[in-house]
Amino acid sequence: MTEKTARGGARAGAGRAADLPEGIKTQKRLMTLDDETYQLFVELGEGNASRGARKAAKLLAELQSIDRS
Repeated sequence: MTEKTARGGARAGAGRAADLPEGIKTQKRLMTLDDETYQLFVELGEGNASRGARKAAKLLAELQSIDRS
């Protein structure tokens, strides 16, 4: 079986997350979140909680690296 590099699938919006660089692998995870945190992720991700969680993690990592300087 050959691996596809393009996004897509049988339904609209299916496939690799568009906000990730080419070649980055993702894996489905389960998180337990309160409603407020989930809504924050949805807002950060412009309607997509997973994208918002990635944005939040990246921002936090950037802030921590600034604090360590």
